[in-house]
Amino acid sequence: MSRRLWVVLFLVFCITQLREVTSSDTQSGKTDDGTINNFTRAFNQFGEAVDKVLEDLELTTAANVTQIKDRITNLLQAKCNPCTNDGSPALEQGYVTIGNDVRIPVSYEQTRFGGGWIVLLQRYDGTVRFNRTWAEYRDGFGMVGHEFWMGLERIHQLTTAGSYELMIEMEDFNGNYKYAGYDAFVVGPAERRYKLTKEPYWHLAEQGRLEVDVLGVVYRFTTMFTQQFFRHKNAIDQRIAALMNSIDSNLLEVNSQIREALDEVQQNPGKDQSSSGDGKAERSSVLQFIPIGSEPRVPALFEQDRFEGGWLVVMQRYDGSVNFNRTWAEYRDGFGMVGQEFWYGLEPLHQLTKKTPYELAVEMEDFEGNYKYARYDKFAVGPAGTRYSLVELGTYNGTTLGDSLTPHKGAGFSTYDYDDFGCSNKYAKGGWWYYKGSCYGSSLTGIWKNELAYSSICWMKFSPVSNTPLKFVRMMIRPNE
Repeated sequence: MSRRLWVVLFLVFCITQLREVTSSDTQSGKTDDGTINNFTRAFNQFGEAVDKVLEDLELTTAANVTQIKDRITNLLQAKCNPCTNDGSPALEQGYVTIGNDVRIPVSYEQTRFGGGWIVLLQRYDGTVRFNRTWAEYRDGFGMVGHEFWMGLERIHQLTTAGSYELMIEMEDFNGNYKYAGYDAFVVGPAERRYKLTKEPYWHLAEQGRLEVDVLGVVYRFTTMFTQQFFRHKNAIDQRIAALMNSIDSNLLEVNSQIREALDEVQQNPGKDQSSSGDGKAERSSVLQFIPIGSEPRVPALFEQDRFEGGWLVVMQRYDGSVNFNRTWAEYRDGFGMVGQEFWYGLEPLHQLTKKTPYELAVEMEDFEGNYKYARYDKFAVGPAGTRYSLVELGTYNGTTLGDSLTPHKGAGFSTYDYDDFGCSNKYAKGGWWYYKGSCYGSSLTGIWKNELAYSSICWMKFSPVSNTPLKFVRMMIRPNE
């Protein structure tokens, strides 16, 4: 999900990558006072560019919203990607298919060592923190084409599907360039902690024998830059804080305007409405920012009219515009746009419910306009180590024919790439708390379609007909005080 729209600030922040230096400095890699001054000028230019983007956020139509996205994309491409001497991008962007026919974005180096190299890791200015968790190194982080790590699971799937060689390029702060090449490179599976499984042959740089650990050298280079970079941190932090406050308010406004525009175009029953079964839509949702775990400002949609209000919407579906057959990592972190079709994320759900008691409400409507709901006086999601199991689910009450969620209590979450019982791949085609045997009593992340099928969105006890396809579903939680 574009689950934190304001994170675009930090993506655009890579304008500070020091690529505004002269061609000679770019080739030598020198970092001196002139470079830092250049960095300061580049940062000011970045502020001016963002200010211009903020002016564009006042546009309200869907077409103009697309223009906003294009402006941000062009700004990133123009300012973030390391460039060759003639100003063209040094890396080509593309896709590669791995396991389960999953397409992932990659950067190709086409000029060095005969070309055709997939870039797995890139560092050059310290803008991305690499002291990360095991899960982050497994799934990857950063922005492809800039400072980033591709991810151990992806590297494993790539290197076990074919024969690969490895090349590591390095340059110190005095412009001394060297490389180390390996004629074989394979990363093992997760159960072996992604172990390097072969002893490769390696050849040396033209400048002489390389006698140090290459990964250690890369780390030390970045540390040196970080020390120099943070001399300017206080002044930069003040500018960032001002820009964040401005972007936060503008993003909330443009999100509201986008929803209004989509309402007019799509005329979706159940969207942003107080569903009462009469088909009348009443706007009752409010967008805010809330703290979750270590994140101080996370976009959140609150339903203020249904069931006395105060509900945080954590999942919403109404037109099938968002694909819910997603990976484990995507269900963990969340996807879609808050306020449209979206999934809030298993980790945010765990962080919210691990200490504070919450209740749950599930609203549903079929393709015939029949509205029903189910409520539970307790709801909690366990940590990642339990596969975000449904550890707490209280007493049911509602207008459905019965309780179709309690059978899932205690089950861990499953997705097509982490499918314990085969339920996601064989039947439901989405992520959910599936259990062994009959798989599910409800499947709110199935395929949005008006078809009586196992893969459709369903609540088994919604009507006398099992697997009645649902058009609108919404999950909401609220502190149970």
